[in-house]
Amino acid sequence: MEQQRKYQLIEANKVEDRNIRKLEKQLNLAKRKAKSVPKAFVVSGLDYILDVCDSEKIKAAAATEQNLYESGSEFEDDLAMVTGKKAESKIVPKGEDSDNEGSEDDFEGDEDSIEDDLSDISETYRDSTQEDLDGGQDESESSGSDGDEEEEHRSSRVGGKSAAFDDTREDQEAPESNRGSDADEGYWEDIYGRKRDRHGNVVQDRCQKYVPPNLRQSASGGGSQQREELSRLRKQMKGLLNRLAENNMHSIANQMEGLYMRNSRNDTNETLTALYFESLVSNTPTPERLVMEHAMLIAILHANVGMEIGAHLLQNVVKKFDQLTKEDQRIENKVIDNVLLIIVHLYTFRVFSCNLIYDIMNRLCDKFGEKEIELIILVLRSAGFSLRKDDPVALKDLILRAQKLANEATPLKDSSRVRFMVDILMTIKNNNMAKLPQYDPTLSNHLKKLMKTMVRTGNSVTELKISLDDLLKVDERGRWWVVGSAWTGDNPSSTSSAITSGGLPASVGQVTQEILELARKQRMNTTNRRNIFCILMTAEDYLDAFEKLLKLGLKGQPEQEIIHVLVHCLLQETTFNLYYVHIASQLCASDRRHQMTIQCCAWDKFKEIGEMTDGQIANLAKFLAHLFLNGSLPISVLKVIQFTDLDKRGVRFVRQVLLCMLLSERGDEEVVAVFSRIARADKLAEFREALRLFVHHFVARSLKKKGEEAEGDVGKLTERIALADQVLASNSKLI
Repeated sequence: MEQQRKYQLIEANKVEDRNIRKLEKQLNLAKRKAKSVPKAFVVSGLDYILDVCDSEKIKAAAATEQNLYESGSEFEDDLAMVTGKKAESKIVPKGEDSDNEGSEDDFEGDEDSIEDDLSDISETYRDSTQEDLDGGQDESESSGSDGDEEEEHRSSRVGGKSAAFDDTREDQEAPESNRGSDADEGYWEDIYGRKRDRHGNVVQDRCQKYVPPNLRQSASGGGSQQREELSRLRKQMKGLLNRLAENNMHSIANQMEGLYMRNSRNDTNETLTALYFESLVSNTPTPERLVMEHAMLIAILHANVGMEIGAHLLQNVVKKFDQLTKEDQRIENKVIDNVLLIIVHLYTFRVFSCNLIYDIMNRLCDKFGEKEIELIILVLRSAGFSLRKDDPVALKDLILRAQKLANEATPLKDSSRVRFMVDILMTIKNNNMAKLPQYDPTLSNHLKKLMKTMVRTGNSVTELKISLDDLLKVDERGRWWVVGSAWTGDNPSSTSSAITSGGLPASVGQVTQEILELARKQRMNTTNRRNIFCILMTAEDYLDAFEKLLKLGLKGQPEQEIIHVLVHCLLQETTFNLYYVHIASQLCASDRRHQMTIQCCAWDKFKEIGEMTDGQIANLAKFLAHLFLNGSLPISVLKVIQFTDLDKRGVRFVRQVLLCMLLSERGDEEVVAVFSRIARADKLAEFREALRLFVHHFVARSLKKKGEEAEGDVGKLTERIALADQVLASNSKLI
């Protein structure tokens, strides 16, 4: 019997080997020598089957499961974080390996810690009235420092006038033990010019001075390399401009945009302006079609890349025009004609408003010679009807002044140029296009329509509302129309005034230099972001902030910046502030677009959970939980989270969201309503089951290992968990 049994096993093994070889041949695995998982298994979704045969992977999976399912201490931390009973937090040294470390946010400051700046702002508004909305102080949490709870609660204001942003991780002074000497430690310089040791800690050196990148490069002998890069950039841009035409405008605009992305913005602007002067400004008349195509390219870049492109070219062209008007120009010399034609067609494509054109024409009327009359005729013939449409009152004043000057100018009283200019003015005044000689708006209208198809969705050509006096006195007043422009003047008081009132709309109101400096450190590097940030930081309360945000009149993609800036400020707070929740709720109630923007912004933040600090995770969790309870957002926002792939920080985030809702001071009806919104949708059946499983494993099972400080919350939490599970399991809305 034993021999027969052995024989049967051998035959069975042979049959099994034949079946294995047959299956290998069918899966194209017969000649495979690599030890990695076959591609056919991965494509078929069977790659995980081999894990059950690997003892090491089985042990790792068991350890992971034990860490995730029996993380009682983490549950207690999350529960204390939500209830606000956490008195102190674990401070992990920078050099140690810890899950609590997070990477910097994209907007975080790049020079010094801004907590001191915000404390100064807090002192400025110390006497203002504070209101606590919906028990905001009870919801607040301590920031982790010993003995500073009262001061931190004072710094978190519901009215939004100050915020204690957490931006100290990068700028903290390194301990003496980590510094060492120059021989022992490898010091290096980061991109902001700060000295760091080999551990990445910032080394504070009182004698160290910041050296700008351009001077730093010159000192290190990088001037020749920079000249080579500029030469290469010039050749690339010149090749593109030489091929510029209507049929390849889109392609060249995209390539120009790529050059702006890969090179210094200032170098690219300087090179482009120099090439425009070489191509369009000469002693002979430049074809008007060529000027229009070049102006159209500037308008496209002005919309897609940034308004500083059009502003830079306009400033240089106007300076050139001012220089030429001070010289005696002969009729045969067409340099100033070409310069003025560039300005006119930049106006044609709405790079700037009509005020600048009227200023130029009034300046020409001041001198009123033969050349000036010819230039006035050039402007009227190219953009006269557009000027009439934009500002008819200013055109009427110009006509009256020109007629008066024509009658009083004795040497030119009988000049044919003067009579022709007056006739053109009267033709434009009467809106009679047929009588205007050499006027054909077909090409300009065609190029305008074509340009609309090349401007990306959400962008638009922003008109620069500047005057001739502003452009000519840029060294005194600064480039207030360009966001982030630098200016060094002689009068500091005038600088502060220009920054405070010149660059902000009336809805923002007057803000201090400290707020603007804080906006710069928080990387509010566009006009819209800076205005939104100033409103959030200086509003009296959430209603005042909501009204001012609506008065900005933002549409399309710029309107989405409201939510992005609000969420950024929320995450930078050291303690949770209900101020941002109330603003977000008002925005969601006003328009569904804001609700969708918050949802998309939350999805983006879900991808960054692993890089956030514990405080940022808690702030985001409480923010979403309050929006769920307010009905501003549905809890289905969490459906994009892959519950099967959650790591520790992802588990903590979802658990804090659920704990904040389940332990809310609101009634059971409001909590049940949150889960009822997803109870009836068939498409959310998988999400409901995943949510139920998460609550059972990471919330309900952890109640047995609760801390003593959470004794009073266990009953409420147990009851709310039962209600939520009943709603999710019933597949019908409870009444």
